[in-house]
Amino acid sequence: MKRISVGVFKLTSCSGCINELIYALVKHPELLKLIDVKYFTELQDVNALTELNVAIVEGSCVREEHEGILKKIRGLSEVLISMGTCATLGGVQSLRVGVDVSEVKKYVYLNPEYVDAYNDVKAVGELIQVDLSLRGCPVNGDALASIIKKIVIGGWPLEVYESLCADCKRAGIECVVVAKGTPCLGPIVSAGCGALCPSFGRGCYGCYGVKDKDLDPEKIFEMEKALGRLGLSKDDFYSLLKGYSMSLVKSLKI
Repeated sequence: MKRISVGVFKLTSCSGCINELIYALVKHPELLKLIDVKYFTELQDVNALTELNVAIVEGSCVREEHEGILKKIRGLSEVLISMGTCATLGGVQSLRVGVDVSEVKKYVYLNPEYVDAYNDVKAVGELIQVDLSLRGCPVNGDALASIIKKIVIGGWPLEVYESLCADCKRAGIECVVVAKGTPCLGPIVSAGCGALCPSFGRGCYGCYGVKDKDLDPEKIFEMEKALGRLGLSKDDFYSLLKGYSMSLVKSLKI
């Protein structure tokens, strides 16, 4: 079986999704027989930026340099995958959107003048064509392994589109809203984590991002009111949406 050439690239992120990819390679060593890693700075010292069968991008775009990097990667790649919520939806960096970034930098860096960043935060798909998006904060390593195997064998992963509530129902997890009155974003966010937080009695905070194919602003507003009655403030509700779904917040004009 022919190996596929793969490059892994990092923009602005915590590297959590790249760690999950490394864990997936350790857990599924057979993957290393299927791929030829050409570029992966977190994994190897020698890297070649060359034509690739698959490029995997982690992180969001926060400065002009990133835009050029993304366009170059796109031009070299047959298939481009945005990996994780930062790359797919903007990520937690988006919490600063709406605030002058120069003010934010003062609270974070000793020498903020050395940090180049613009006020906006952009998901990869806002700048270049993305062939496959895999959400998660962090992404699910087993899902990554499955996708790589599928691409090597031939074909395309089947996208299952459902809310986090479906994960709870399959796992037999008691609804934290009904049983405890705990605020939870489950009905409006995407499944994929296996309902990790609800399995520990906590409400979901939407790290896989808001569902985008069957939601409109009116449904978001109704969810905000419902969770408000359970004690989640309006500011906290929209902070969660910004932190994990900024590109959708933009598109829905919320």
